[in-house]
Amino acid sequence: MPDLPFASEVIREMRSRPYTMVVILLLTLAVPYVWQTDARASDVAELKQEVAHIDAALLEAKLRAISSELFDIQQKVSEKQQAHQVVDQIYLDRISSLLSDKAQAERDLAIAMKR
Repeated sequence: MPDLPFASEVIREMRSRPYTMVVILLLTLAVPYVWQTDARASDVAELKQEVAHIDAALLEAKLRAISSELFDIQQKVSEKQQAHQVVDQIYLDRISSLLSDKAQAERDLAIAMKR
């Protein structure tokens, strides 16, 4: 065993104050754990933020799809009305459903953007 100048002092300190050495040992073990835990917490916060952005992007895509389908059906209904044809009830029901879905998607998007 190499002769270290401070080894005898460390051994004397351990014998005279064992609780101090226990505290030092615990701190030596605890500090890396605290750093890892803090790093995990920041990683979780970053991931939550990324998920919120993805949710918002998905809601925006859903809103665009609903708006596009709503526009297409409204155009179809408008053409039939201009041609003085009877508009099928299924078109009117679908417009009503899409308007409801669009309002819900807008509310969900507003909530997601506040996060």
